[in-house]
Amino acid sequence: MAEEHWAIVDLKGKAGRTRTIPRPNWVKVLVDDWLQAANLTTGKLFRRVNKNGKAWGEGLTEKAIWRVVREYARKAGIEKLAPHDLRRYAESRTCRIKTRPSWLRACEMVSDIGSANDAA
Repeated sequence: MAEEHWAIVDLKGKAGRTRTIPRPNWVKVLVDDWLQAANLTTGKLFRRVNKNGKAWGEGLTEKAIWRVVREYARKAGIEKLAPHDLRRYAESRTCRIKTRPSWLRACEMVSDIGSANDAA
């Protein structure tokens, strides 16, 4: 039986290229849970969350993503960490661990996803 999966379609990546990025079904479950909890139906996926736990705004800026990564890196005792470092780490771990064709294809395409600002 084939692994269930879904895809992120028409994602603008580096140099304005449009890609379809396959993702396993468990990622869709997590995204759907977030969309329901945040009451989101349109717009950017990643938003600010206020002190009451409610999502608000139109999306995170690149600067906001940097601040979040820096804050949690400091809490973990890591002095220098950038959002792109996390992407490289996740890519290398995923590509080392997963051997299914859908995962290998995702690993090949991950470098075309673009910057953190594209996903915000």
